[in-house]
Amino acid sequence: MEEREKLPNRKLIGRKQDGEKVEEWEKLPNRKLIGSKRVGEKIEEREKLPNRKLIGSKQDGEKVEEWEKLPNRKLIGSKRVGEKIEEREKLPNRKLIGSKRVGEKIEEREKLPNRKLIGSKQVGEKIEEREKLPNRKLIGSKQVGEKIEEREKLPNRKLIGSKRVGEKIEEREKLPNRKLIGSKQDGEKVEEREKLPNRKLIGSKRVGEKIRETGKFPNWKTERRKLIGEKI
Repeated sequence: MEEREKLPNRKLIGRKQDGEKVEEWEKLPNRKLIGSKRVGEKIEEREKLPNRKLIGSKQDGEKVEEWEKLPNRKLIGSKRVGEKIEEREKLPNRKLIGSKRVGEKIEEREKLPNRKLIGSKQVGEKIEEREKLPNRKLIGSKQVGEKIEEREKLPNRKLIGSKRVGEKIEEREKLPNRKLIGSKQDGEKVEEREKLPNRKLIGSKRVGEKIRETGKFPNWKTERRKLIGEKI
């Protein structure tokens, strides 16, 4: 078989080389690019790529008139479109919708700390200066605007679960004198009880009724690791 030319002269399709010899090409940077592949037809020398029209991140071949600098283009999302728009005022004067800026200029607003807060967003209407936030009524972890009377110190509030409600209640006795139901304490005072080890055990909970002094625990009948009251 006749000696073939060196492989760099073969036609490139993708990354494969086929055997037919083709005419000597110009340097590869002048070939037309489709995606990341090169096709074999020679094209005329194009102008520099920065003058092409930008659609997303792709460049198409038609030459367009020389543009002004790219910062003057209209932004739609993160893409640039080709139509030139008039020079806008500085962006800090634009109206904010979410995290996007729209082009219409609006009047200079007062400082943002005076705006009404709805969630984590700020709406434009100015409201009157409010009193300091610690005097606001607490609903959950949010603060509502109506001022309420100065309340007594929070430790005197009634506890419902882990929340505090506003009505003041009388000073209660010390919590260790309360009746224990599970791990909760209710407000009624009970008589001073004997030491807790003398209480009857049902499961792992203690109930308030006193039982007779029994012998040591090893003398009780054990059924599934529970202690029951009848003596054996």
